[in-house]
Amino acid sequence: MRKERRTRRGILAASLLCIGMLSGCLTAETETLPQDKALRDETAGTETLPEDGASRDETAEATFLQDAAQNMRENIENFRERIAGGAERAETEAPETEGEDAGQDFGALHAGRYVYGTLTETEQRVYQEIYRALQQYEEEITVSTKDKRLLDRAYDAVYADYGELFWSSGYTYTEYTLAGNVRELKFAPKYMMGREEKERTQQQIDGVVQGILAQAPAGGTDYDRALYVYEYLIEHVEYDAGAADNQNIVSVFLNGRTVCEGYARASQYLLECLGIQSAVVGGMAKGDFHAWNLVRLDGAYYYMDTTWGDNADGTTQGGAETYINYTYFAVTTDELFRTHTPSQTIELPECTATQDNYYVKNGLYIAEGMEAASAALKAHYEAGDASVSLKFSTEALYHVAYTQWIDDSGIFDLCGGLTNLYYFEDRTMLVLTFLF
Repeated sequence: MRKERRTRRGILAASLLCIGMLSGCLTAETETLPQDKALRDETAGTETLPEDGASRDETAEATFLQDAAQNMRENIENFRERIAGGAERAETEAPETEGEDAGQDFGALHAGRYVYGTLTETEQRVYQEIYRALQQYEEEITVSTKDKRLLDRAYDAVYADYGELFWSSGYTYTEYTLAGNVRELKFAPKYMMGREEKERTQQQIDGVVQGILAQAPAGGTDYDRALYVYEYLIEHVEYDAGAADNQNIVSVFLNGRTVCEGYARASQYLLECLGIQSAVVGGMAKGDFHAWNLVRLDGAYYYMDTTWGDNADGTTQGGAETYINYTYFAVTTDELFRTHTPSQTIELPECTATQDNYYVKNGLYIAEGMEAASAALKAHYEAGDASVSLKFSTEALYHVAYTQWIDDSGIFDLCGGLTNLYYFEDRTMLVLTFLF
């Protein structure tokens, strides 16, 4: 019998990325040309373990540690291959499992989770086994598959569906073979803390989360509750690449400082607590690792990137330090994929709905003509709002607005009494934001 042991790290290494916007300051007399926003980078850590040497007569045991960056690269290739060729999932037999849980159906527990619903029956069973092992602090279990790639997909699915799993990150698996055939596959979670510490931390998190949920809109729509989560996290959490536990919700709820995976996991957890289906999606954006959310609002799927909604460039001009960017709240696949590329091995829906998009919902989506755009801009200024963002349906309309309001300083004629303002432009998403 040959025994081979490998180690796999967590889903992804997270970092915050610039949202592709330019900012500037405009006065009635002078104009400052837009300046590029600064990028924030977080370098993914890398670990390696040497392979164990073995003679021809000895039982070979090799240990490998996949770092997050390598895992992402492999997943990107898998994603591209699936899209291009529609590759089928590997079929495997599900051997009988031992213990008191054998034969029981745990599907009802996960039935409302998005990624779970996209899996095959075998993948769902392994998903259930992984989740149960994590909850029960199992050291090692035999899973009902012999396919390590299927185990990988099921593991990613659990972590995409359950943002609250803060006490474990990564796993090892042990593959037992006989005459070249895999006979058994064992799964061993990697725990970041002991069970007692986990329980104490969970109680602290529960206290914070209960307070957050108590302030959520009562009887509101999915849109109202999701917007509350988006705004709450942006207003109460700071982006900090050096924050402790920044790949899980501890950094968000107990420390108030995190990175993109922390934002995404906290968003997913709060949304599910409020009855909104959500999943964490990992991938690439602007050439770096990133995480965001898939959400189901009022019967339709959208993407939501809480990290990019935060004012993360450190701008303090004109009150911009408190600015919330709504450009990445409830967006379509076409819009998000201009800047984001998913890389996890989970199936994603085509998000085409727009009714719960922030700009559409608030009458700030300009589909035709400058008359409506000028009226919306003027109304928000005269109402005393600190800022207003407008999203344009076409590049041509966006260009006309930019030329009239900024290049020709027409905004000062439109907004009587205005002498100074700061603005942000997002040419990729066709959004103009003004801070009065």
